[in-house]
Amino acid sequence: MITGWWIFLRHRRSCLAQSPPWFVYILECLNGRLYTGITVNLERRFEEHTTGRGAMFTRLNRPRHMIGATVCVDRSEASRLEAHIKTLSTDKKRTLAAAWRQIYTLPASVAAPHSV
Repeated sequence: MITGWWIFLRHRRSCLAQSPPWFVYILECLNGRLYTGITVNLERRFEEHTTGRGAMFTRLNRPRHMIGATVCVDRSEASRLEAHIKTLSTDKKRTLAAAWRQIYTLPASVAAPHSV
């Protein structure tokens, strides 16, 4: 059993070393609604959302700022986590984002409230 865990951890480390990390992030919009997405570049993706080149949701609900993000090993893990988060209530998403902020500090360019 220990051997299985060692292989898993070694594989996880090698995946992180070979490809850029994927992030799952939560945006708060000007109207208070939340949006969850994935990316390899938080700053670029936030800029896409604020300029109307992001998801349809953020074209209709302009983003204010990112309230949280976490790192995943690969796109598959990020997609699975994103799908799970989208099933949570708004309060649970806010709690999760607050916990993420204790672990990962967002870049100032995405964390500061923006007026769009």
